[in-house]
Amino acid sequence: MNWIASSDNSGRVVQKRVTRPAHAVFVTGDWWFDPSDTFEVSFAKEFGISVEHNSDLVIIGKACYEKPWGKVKMVVTQRPERRPGLTRERHAHEILPAFNSLL
Repeated sequence: MNWIASSDNSGRVVQKRVTRPAHAVFVTGDWWFDPSDTFEVSFAKEFGISVEHNSDLVIIGKACYEKPWGKVKMVVTQRPERRPGLTRERHAHEILPAFNSLL
């Protein structure tokens, strides 16, 4: 059993149960995903995904995470609202090929 946590517009944490995901997208910044310069624990270390720090790239990391039922393809992206000119459409067009590039 896996849980995904996010927040709604009021800032309230919303949790949804997901079992055996095949794909996961982290929409965040490089430091939030990998604060290795500040903390020992990070999502990057937990999932084995190295990220590009201080990059203009939209996709800043990707990898497959091995689970007993198979691989979970994981992609880490920059937050689109913090990138001038990055539309939702372009953001999606960056994510899909990143997933397809993972074996």
